[in-house]
Amino acid sequence: MRDGATAEGTKPLVSVVMANFRSAEYLPAALDSVLAQTVRNLEVIVSDDASPDDSIEIVRQYTARDPRVRLIAAEENKGPAAARNRGIDAARGEWIAIVDSDDIVHPERLEILIAAAEGLEADGVADDLLFFSNYSAGPTLLGDAAVPEPLLITPSYFIRSNTSGNGLPPLGYVKPLFRRAKLAGLSYDEDVRIGEDYDFLLRFLLSGARFHILPDPLYLYRRHSQSISHRLSESTVLAMITNQQRLVATHGTFSPEMENLLEKRVAALRSSLSFERLVLSLKERRAGKAFGLLAANPGLLRPLTRAVKENLQSCFQKKPVTERAQRVIALYDENRLPQDVAAIHSALGVDENIELVPAPPYEQPATRGTPNAQQRTGHLNLAARAMEWDLEVVCHGLAGLHAAGYLPRKRIVATVVQEREELARILDRPDTGGNRIVVAAAALEAASTFQAQPFCPGYLLVEPTNGRTPPVGVTRAAEGT
Repeated sequence: MRDGATAEGTKPLVSVVMANFRSAEYLPAALDSVLAQTVRNLEVIVSDDASPDDSIEIVRQYTARDPRVRLIAAEENKGPAAARNRGIDAARGEWIAIVDSDDIVHPERLEILIAAAEGLEADGVADDLLFFSNYSAGPTLLGDAAVPEPLLITPSYFIRSNTSGNGLPPLGYVKPLFRRAKLAGLSYDEDVRIGEDYDFLLRFLLSGARFHILPDPLYLYRRHSQSISHRLSESTVLAMITNQQRLVATHGTFSPEMENLLEKRVAALRSSLSFERLVLSLKERRAGKAFGLLAANPGLLRPLTRAVKENLQSCFQKKPVTERAQRVIALYDENRLPQDVAAIHSALGVDENIELVPAPPYEQPATRGTPNAQQRTGHLNLAARAMEWDLEVVCHGLAGLHAAGYLPRKRIVATVVQEREELARILDRPDTGGNRIVVAAAALEAASTFQAQPFCPGYLLVEPTNGRTPPVGVTRAAEGT
């Protein structure tokens, strides 16, 4: 467990920079997931880009309840790059984490990433993205390309991954954790509204920084119709081309390999520009221009056919589920079936049709290994259930709590503690605030600092007496959106 909550006048360990524009619908879940981090010594800087919705009022409600939340409100919309720059300029932490205002993060994400970065002596790290929408979850960004160990990312590998046709996952989408000292005045290119993350991370790598990507899908990336991440246009692609041309002109000499990769990326961007111009001409019913573009570049027919097919499929795609059937699951360590499990679930009132779901044994963030393919598949299956069902979850021990972190939507009914060595950490976790904690009597020391009352034979319902209170919004975070 990292240091406690940030005290007034002290510097936080982590500054979470959250650029926001018109994400009021998703903003509470994003904030709740950050405030529920096991790294308590943090600040959340919400850099609002002149949102026309209720975003600013929502953030002000959080700032009134939790001093770790800070608001920077812009009067004019200047794009996500400018919003992130404002957040980074205001950041005070040793580490800077980029989190979008419509996404969710695993409660141990920052603790795991910092431990990995320190162990690897890295200047920055990121994790896999677990995609989810209102009605489904999966796949992950890395997918089958995930490797068992942290992957060192070189500038050449990074460029290849973000150039179409290489068969690599586009790493420009990852949400990094940076050592603030290694940013050294680096800022986002505010002329680029799409692809700004790619450019920033590439220049970070070109500065000589060591950057690794972990296969853990600890970042839950929300896909929805309001996202601007995939909305290319003629102007956005032109800005990306100009950005790379400026990089080449100002950086100095590149190796022959890098020059070749950069040329291939520009060629791919120019192809995207031609495609966006073709789409625009079709929308404007300018048949002559459209035919001219196709004649000059017959290769545009393939992406056009694919786009038409995807649009037709979306017309018949099922609508987001508004009412889900209820389901109760119990997450437990696969190597240790909970004792008296039936009696515990009966006392909790969830014994009917509850499903026991095994989870990998818990590992401390400082010493844990990376998940194998089977464990990653298990995380995806859990996330898919959370979007298909209205899930209530009983978490047995730290293994159950860790597994629950991969669920974009859920309500944690209770946390059950069997082992004395897990008790202190579970009681101190922000994501257990507001939930019932059931502890085996044998796990409590004779001279405890906890108040307890009988729950069921051999188990007590525990509340600490050290002034612990649930952090702001944790109940809402547990219930999801």
